[in-house]
Amino acid sequence: LRERRQARQALAAVGQAQQARSETEVALQRVFDASFDAIGLVDTHGRWSRVGRAGERLWGVGAATLVGQPAPARLLPEERRRCELALEAVPAGATGIELRTRMRRDDGSPALLQWRAQRLAEDGSLLCLVRDVTDSEAQRAELARVQEALQACSTELDLLRAQATQAARVREGFMTHLGAGLRSSPAAIVVMADNLLQGLAGPLVDAQQRELVRLRETARSLAARIGAVLDLALAEGGQLELSREPFDLWEMLTQLAPELRDAVEKKGLHWEAQIADDLGYARADLGRVRQVLREMVELAVRASSSGTVTLRAGAPASGLIRISVADSSGGADEATLAATFDPFRAGGGGLGAALAQRLARLMGGELGVRRVPGQGSLYTCTLPADAVQAA
Repeated sequence: LRERRQARQALAAVGQAQQARSETEVALQRVFDASFDAIGLVDTHGRWSRVGRAGERLWGVGAATLVGQPAPARLLPEERRRCELALEAVPAGATGIELRTRMRRDDGSPALLQWRAQRLAEDGSLLCLVRDVTDSEAQRAELARVQEALQACSTELDLLRAQATQAARVREGFMTHLGAGLRSSPAAIVVMADNLLQGLAGPLVDAQQRELVRLRETARSLAARIGAVLDLALAEGGQLELSREPFDLWEMLTQLAPELRDAVEKKGLHWEAQIADDLGYARADLGRVRQVLREMVELAVRASSSGTVTLRAGAPASGLIRISVADSSGGADEATLAATFDPFRAGGGGLGAALAQRLARLMGGELGVRRVPGQGSLYTCTLPADAVQAA
């Protein structure tokens, strides 16, 4: 019960960090929308990445249309290049630049725009404040206030981003500390059980040996579940580190096949492997690929009470390698299959299945399942082939 509570706390911490990031985005948009003048962010390619409501009124189109457009796109043609060069030349620091440009409103009337642009230190994007100064030169007196507002927006933006970064660091530290504590307990139990089974504390009767074997296997199962919870939390938070190295897929599968066969035959099922000779190389995390394949076989074994579990791997096609595991269970219904990779739905494959699918996606592939009428369930994993090695 304690381990389950700690696992829930870990998942809750991940959720809180994601909620903090979402609240940061909402707060930032509120700052932009509350401004009387048009405030927007221009990325390093010179395109709008965020626009406030005043910007929509100024340009006469919605934010969804503006985002992705070059910042000077709606200016007069002769003004666009000048504006692009001025924005590209904005230096880093608190000074920024001032610029006036002309545009034509939707009704055909000319408009004079006053720009202020400041380079953000964190990612090099531009914080731009634009106002229409056509109708009143008296607005010049407000430029000092505009500068202060621009500086305040820049400071608040940096503060919000710093808060988001700090939240991510807190989450990472929490997961690291929690992971070390959770993983060490079942590992210690396994070591103690092995020592007792080896007779280091004295001879054991048969009943004691059987109970110690059960204790050791339970601890190993618990360790696997804890590892899945922690890895899944790290994956969802974008903190799970994976390698992307090429490896010989045929060699890996032939080495792993005896282990998979033992897991299948332990339940009294038949094992069959159909591994092509021309598999070539995959580019992924070798250890994680093995983990995904073990989980695929485990799902097939759990679904079958008799019959055959078949592993198939064919030559790459369209830059992808496909590895499938089929069982002869007769095939689960659609509702059960839909829950396979959901760890919180009844009938699902649990944390291991959810983690395996997430790992496949992080490595540039996919893991899915479908029903084969009259046969069983077919679990298929795709991985990116390594084009250099294949060539």
